Amino acid sequence: MKKASNLNKKAVSTKSAFKIKSTWDLSPLYKGINDPKIDTDTTMIEKLFADFAKKYAKDSSYLEDDSRLLAALKDFEKLHENSDGIKPQFYLEHYKDIDTGNTKALAKLTQITERLTKASNLILFFEINLSKITKEKQQELLKNPIFKDYSYFLEKIFIRSKYNLSEPEEKILSLKSETSHRMWVQAQQKLATSKTVKYKGKDLSIQEALIMRKKLPLKERYALHDLVMDKFKEISFMAEAELNAIITDKKVEDELRGAKTPYEITVITYENDVKTVENLTETITKNYKIAQDFYKIKASVMGLKKMRIPDLLVDISKTNKKISFEEAVSTVHEAFAKADPFFANFLKEMVEGGNIDIYSRKGKRGGAYCTSSPKSAPIYILLNFDETADGVMVLAHEMGHAIHTKLAFSQPELYVNYPISIAEVASTFFEHIVFAHTYEKLSEEEKVIALLTQIEDSIGLMFRQTQFFNFEKDLHKAIKEKGSISKEEMAALYVKNAKATNGPAVEVIDTDGYAFTNVPHFRYFFYVYSYAYGQIISKALYAKYKEDPSFIEKVKQFLSYGGSMSPYEIFKSIGIDTSKPEFFESGINQIREELNVATKLAKKIGLIGKK
Repeated sequence: MKKASNLNKKAVSTKSAFKIKSTWDLSPLYKGINDPKIDTDTTMIEKLFADFAKKYAKDSSYLEDDSRLLAALKDFEKLHENSDGIKPQFYLEHYKDIDTGNTKALAKLTQITERLTKASNLILFFEINLSKITKEKQQELLKNPIFKDYSYFLEKIFIRSKYNLSEPEEKILSLKSETSHRMWVQAQQKLATSKTVKYKGKDLSIQEALIMRKKLPLKERYALHDLVMDKFKEISFMAEAELNAIITDKKVEDELRGAKTPYEITVITYENDVKTVENLTETITKNYKIAQDFYKIKASVMGLKKMRIPDLLVDISKTNKKISFEEAVSTVHEAFAKADPFFANFLKEMVEGGNIDIYSRKGKRGGAYCTSSPKSAPIYILLNFDETADGVMVLAHEMGHAIHTKLAFSQPELYVNYPISIAEVASTFFEHIVFAHTYEKLSEEEKVIALLTQIEDSIGLMFRQTQFFNFEKDLHKAIKEKGSISKEEMAALYVKNAKATNGPAVEVIDTDGYAFTNVPHFRYFFYVYSYAYGQIISKALYAKYKEDPSFIEKVKQFLSYGGSMSPYEIFKSIGIDTSKPEFFESGINQIREELNVATKLAKKIGLIGKK
């Protein structure tokens, strides 16, 4: 392990200028949506899948012969290596996200997705057959040293086997997923990104308005927020149809698979334990008062008796200073360099290589993400950078994902991808790195504000995402019981959960409920718990790193594991035991303690009144 002093001595220089490319360079993949290589590569992938099926579909002797099973597993792994990460679909998904109104791109994506789905269906039999191996035989295989490179791959199949249907049924579900889910979500997304609101004589895209909203004075902030909510209400007819359709479709599939709760399949897919996730979300829900107490403090800092929803997004430092992307990169680069030179060098590579699409524009999807890329493809980050301190942290967050993916490339192809439950630990850990770096340079008052801001981030990741989880539970329950529900009922459920989380310091009005139309999380069913899960674990990791900077090597170790072990085993290997029920309680108590410290400091400097 490197000593902290060595890390600092080897840190790269942060004074060099960055040659930033502000839009994605997708040319390493294809020249454009009309590039004939898209179809050529798709045909190649179809052949690879067909060849595997021809070799093994009608010969299941590998289920009885260990040597043949080992050969089949090696062929299966080669299939994934040689299929180039399904590059045509990967490219078109990215192209569509920066030009959602491009009907030709969407049509091409739909066409290629259908072809690749059919190709994937040709090999469904393999994992289904493996899942039918007897329990006794499963244990033998997992203990057999000749399968050590495939033991976790097999273990995941065995765990999920109880949810498997027959091969023909799995093919039907796979084929209809395009029309029963993806196309509905794309239609809603296309509608939302095509809309504008008129503000001070200027037409703003929805995303531009959402970004601008938190920078405005109070009256203007409320006025723009209400315009956006009215627009969401106007288009909510589509979200009503979309959510009723995709949730009903999910209900049918859950019943076929024998899932007892609507979140069960997601949790198992993310390689977590259902009881663990229930403990997590229930514990956070029981502690909503922490969020409510924080919002009382924030209202006081802002000089408000009550806040409204758009106030939750406002930077309480009350600064109007804009932070350029160049400044943001410099800050994150310096912070990363102090932790480990690799992190800083990789950031430079990303910003200069056209791997980050930085600014919002009409037709570009909202939010931010980092793709979990195949080894053969570049890693891409999508931002809608808003020139705020929050925007700096979003860059740090998404770069955390990018670093995770880059280090996971050390794994064989079957283990490169990792579940979101692990991914959110990496991203939030790097936020902590950048926060600590910027905190050192602040005045006493700025430090209090920074502490409150960090707590607000934790509130957002733990409490607001649990609010979303609980809203989804209510939504799925209502649609299951009633068959379908109206957009007004959906909005009311959203308002109910927002009030429960935020408490009396935040006024939530009926039209605020229509925000449900624009939250992409709800279209991907319950994955939001992973933010809370990740935040608590990342805080535990950062505490260890703060105590001993050489622990960064353990962090890199966890990142390099990719998806080669379960989340529990990965974190256990570096000294974090997530199996204990009190682990999540202790993480939540840490937020409470931070709030107590920040509140005392805020009173000391007169930022809030003493009671």
